[in-house]
Parts: sequence; C-alpha cells; structure tokens
Amino acid sequence: ACSSTRLALDNVFATMAVACSGAEVFGVQEFAARYGAWPHQVEALEAALNHNLILNMPTGTGKTLVACMLLDALKQDHRLGLFVVNSRALVSQQASYISTHSLEGLAVHALGCDSIVSPNPDVIVGTAESLRVFLERGQVLPEQVSVVVLDEAHYAVGKHPYTELMHQLAANDPPPRVLGLTASFLHGALTNLEGQKEQLQQNLFGATLMAPDMQGTQTNRQFFSVPWQVNDVMNPTDIAICLEDQAPSTGGLGVMMRVCLPR
Repeated sequence: ACSSTRLALDNVFATMAVACSGAEVFGVQEFAARYGAWPHQVEALEAALNHNLILNMPTGTGKTLVACMLLDALKQDHRLGLFVVNSRALVSQQASYISTHSLEGLAVHALGCDSIVSPNPDVIVGTAESLRVFLERGQVLPEQVSVVVLDEAHYAVGKHPYTELMHQLAANDPPPRVLGLTASFLHGALTNLEGQKEQLQQNLFGATLMAPDMQGTQTNRQFFSVPWQVNDVMNPTDIAICLEDQAPSTGGLGVMMRVCLPR
C-alpha cells in the first residue's frame, strides 16, 4: 500500500505515471481504479491530463469525481487548485465532496464556509466573484494556480464572473490546466451556436470539447432490494447502510433503489 502517491507528468502532460515510494509505477487506468472510476471517467481523466478540456456529461454521471482525480493527480507543493462554482450554495457541497473523495489528502478551503477551512490549502473552492476578489487583493497570486476546475462551465461566456476570473489567470506562464464541467456547453439563446462554442473554448484557454462514450454505464440502471416488513419504518440511515452492504461502488453514478413489499 502506498502512503503517499505522486504523479510525474512530462512538460506537455502527454504521459502520466503514479510513483509509490519511487518503486511502483502505474498508468492512468490503475490510478483511476483506486477511485472506483467507470471507463468513461478514466477516458475523461486521461484527456484532462493531456490538454485543457470541457467535459460534457449528463448530470449524475460522475463529472465531479473526474475533477477530484485530476486535482489529486496534479497536486503540487506550494501550488493551488481552484474549484469554481456558480452559486454560494454549491461551495460547501463541492468542498465536502473533494475532501471526502480525495485519495491524496487534499487540504480544502471553502470560501465563505466556516466548517471547511484550511490555513495551507491545496484546493480553494468558491464562486468566481469571491475567487476573483481573492486574486485581486493578492491573497492568492495567479502564478500559484496550477489547475482550475469550473463547475457549470457553460457560463464562461460574455461578461459572466467566470470569464473575468479566467482573464485574470490568462497571463500565467505556464497557464493553469483547465477542466470545465457541464451537462450542456450552451448557455443563453440558441443562436450562433458555433460562435458560442468557440467563445467558450477560447475563454477556457483553448479547451477541447469532449463527450465520453457512456454506453454500458449511464443506460444500465441497477436495482437493489431493501428488506422491509409490514409496520416497519426504515429511516434514511438504515436505507443507506442497507445499500452500502448490497451495492457495489457506483463511481459517481446514481443507484436506483426498489423497496420490495411483502405480498
């Protein structure tokens, strides 16, 4: 077992290796397998390590796990990852997810959330506006930022705060790795679609659009029977324990549950 795992990437992120105590070397698939990742998530991670990416996947198919794996893979001392969300309500939710699912012990700081605080964070989660102010005040230097994840990345067009934040980071040399997460790359009126797509890609530092093959994952719903008897009441905790015992890891995919009633 590896107590500490680090990724050695070449200058253009074309190859990836995970070294454990300098002895064992693993590839992308082996690295992602530690997280219980599905094939489409492994495909997305590999692409995100090679170039800036806009990941277009349906809601509930594990985009955030891809982001968590990327943040783990690119963890560096004295460098920061930014996880940008579109509303304050999502700050604590995404910060908690990263803290829970990181296998590299990422220290997470959630802006505006007193319960998730780190004096020396590896990842800062916040809205685009709060992160923009952080940079503007010099609390974080642009050159410290090595990777940026944008949730609901389709907002990064026009004069949205996402766009303003990316403009602040554009002068970095080298620029940070960018991963945009979206269920639809379109935002606003359904006109000039090609122009919208090109503007989004440009604002995210030339990111390419990717919609991984979801065959065999999203379409296959899994059902698990939950024991139940007449007059019995199962609270949410009991149901969660039951599912954990019976269901395999879903790698970020939702589990369909069916309660079997006695006849």
